[in-house]
Amino acid sequence: MGLTIEKYAPLAFLIGLTLLIGISLVSYRSLNDLTRTADQVARTHELIGQLEEVLSDYKDALIASRGYALTGNENYLDIYKDGKRKVDLDLLEVRRLTADNPQRGRQLDAIDQIEQQTY
Repeated sequence: MGLTIEKYAPLAFLIGLTLLIGISLVSYRSLNDLTRTADQVARTHELIGQLEEVLSDYKDALIASRGYALTGNENYLDIYKDGKRKVDLDLLEVRRLTADNPQRGRQLDAIDQIEQQTY
């Protein structure tokens, strides 16, 4: 009763196949996690860029309102109105980007209240 390769070949094949399937499943899951994380990073960068736009447009509108208050020049009033419109559009885009996050929605509500008090 000798140990021969023919006797253990099917067992070795099944072990190898099992390992191959296991490694494939782990790799597939890791790639899915990587893709999901990359998507989240991209969305975060998009959100940061949009928030920078909100801040920039808000500052433009605020500076224009002060310029109008100091000089009475109608050009400042046009810049103010344009800046306010841009801020409103930017905040709508931020809401769209954060629609899946209720905490961010509450924070945006607070920003809207501040914006309404400012304008």
